[in-house]
Amino acid sequence: MIELNQLEQLIYIAENKTISKAAKELLISQPALSRSMQRLESDLGVELFDHYKNKIVLNKNGELAVKHAQKIIKSIQTMINDVQDYDQSFHRISIATCSPAPMWDIEPLIKELYPQITIQTAVINKKDLLTKLKEKEYQLVILDVMMPGMDGFETLEEIRKENSLPILMFTSKNDSASKVRGLRAGADDYLTKPFDMDELIARIVSLIRRYTRFNGQDGTPQQLDFDGLKIDLENRSITTVNGTFELPPKEFDLLLFCAKNQGKILTKQRIYEEVWGEEYFYDDSNIMAIISRLRKKIEANPGSPKYIQTIKGIGYRFNKEV
Repeated sequence: MIELNQLEQLIYIAENKTISKAAKELLISQPALSRSMQRLESDLGVELFDHYKNKIVLNKNGELAVKHAQKIIKSIQTMINDVQDYDQSFHRISIATCSPAPMWDIEPLIKELYPQITIQTAVINKKDLLTKLKEKEYQLVILDVMMPGMDGFETLEEIRKENSLPILMFTSKNDSASKVRGLRAGADDYLTKPFDMDELIARIVSLIRRYTRFNGQDGTPQQLDFDGLKIDLENRSITTVNGTFELPPKEFDLLLFCAKNQGKILTKQRIYEEVWGEEYFYDDSNIMAIISRLRKKIEANPGSPKYIQTIKGIGYRFNKEV
């Protein structure tokens, strides 16, 4: 069987022109390198070198083998980098804000709660934010309804066109209309100014907890299948007749909670306390906004839902017949 170190050795020979120089670079003896190349030729079933009196030279077979070896080594290095970056993504949370939020104050407090995760924060303008989000630079965004030179709702809507990362919104307007508009546009949570620092930390930590939650590692199913709907727990995505796409964190968590309790009537209080992780204060706007968004995405007819059914005066139920 061909070994990776043989391919690396072949590349060194091509770069150094001679086996003796390649052996020196590789810190092995020339006879050992020669034997390794003989095994490679045997495994491939062809000769890679032309032998002359005082030297050996790569022939056409060898030159072709070098090209493929370079591609293989590059591909393996790319795989290593990708896997390491993927692993690191679960140990690093970057928070961006277009609002003059007290990021420098909250960063050390969050780090105390999540010592195993590197927390990074940045105050950034809208243009740079949208660009960096395409590069997967941030994992959580904080917006304000009123920001210098931009509209928070419009920024939220632009983000949601391409990204499902958690979004927390601030507002100085203590009215339900602004809150509902933000939630309908895709915000995962809402905070009215002025707010207590502890409450801000709690909201951010709650969003981070959902972002860093691993699914399926304890032997639970990786996918839930229903009639016309598949919920992928590992990738936090859904598949319907309209295709496969990711959901914002709150939408996915609410859908998953209902689906896992298929057939059970769930009160609004139970849904809120499970999905938001905090005490219920009889404010249904969050739940109603997310249910509305979900139905538009998973239902063929949102007005007559097949999956998440309304139980008047009580709450909701995931249809046991699907």
